[in-house]
Amino acid sequence: MKIGRFTKTTLSDWKGHNSCRIDFRGSDLSCPFFLQSDLLEEEGPSIDVDEILQYILGHGELLDSVILGGEPLRYPDLYSLLKKLRSKELGKKSILLETCGTHPDELDDLAGAMMMDGIRFFLPAMPGTDLFHRFSKDDALVKKSMDLVKKLDVPCTFVTVAVPGITDEGSIVSIAKAIGSSATLEIWKFNPEKCTDKDLAKNKPFTKKEVMTFLTSAKRYAKKVELKGF
Repeated sequence: MKIGRFTKTTLSDWKGHNSCRIDFRGSDLSCPFFLQSDLLEEEGPSIDVDEILQYILGHGELLDSVILGGEPLRYPDLYSLLKKLRSKELGKKSILLETCGTHPDELDDLAGAMMMDGIRFFLPAMPGTDLFHRFSKDDALVKKSMDLVKKLDVPCTFVTVAVPGITDEGSIVSIAKAIGSSATLEIWKFNPEKCTDKDLAKNKPFTKKEVMTFLTSAKRYAKKVELKGF
């Protein structure tokens, strides 16, 4: 288990919660513009999980939840970590799990064991499209995960980033159609400073006025659509 970053407290990452963040190294999605893009490679500096658990133990009264970012489902020992976070000793923390959907069986197992209270599902584009294939060939796995979360009794938010030169109204609408009434869709603002693709980082982010067209169209299909960062 390789942890690339630990944020001791955040009030903004999970609305209504005072959380800490554990961001894992490595991803199955070669996407340069998600906020964890600096942790795409599994190799790199790693934080000892025991140090994190000791911090949570010592600050239990301040933290009610833990966000697991990056792609935590890559690691077979994730269940063991979740059990510790759920333990009485650590205050039975609520868990928000972030994923790009490439490990549907692991997601199903953890959901069945009631090891999470929310899912944040990152999609650069709709699986099966040429745009999606720029970042991953795992269409079948991601589609399986998308179908799975529709059936789970766990709140799920799908996230896509509005990237000039990549994202358009059609790509947003295709995701909204697939989600339907099963979850919330969040459209995040592109941050060039966090982008690891130098050419893509030259693009100027959409303005709120520009992206409102995407929002209006997506609302025809998805249960709830929100903007973040605009």
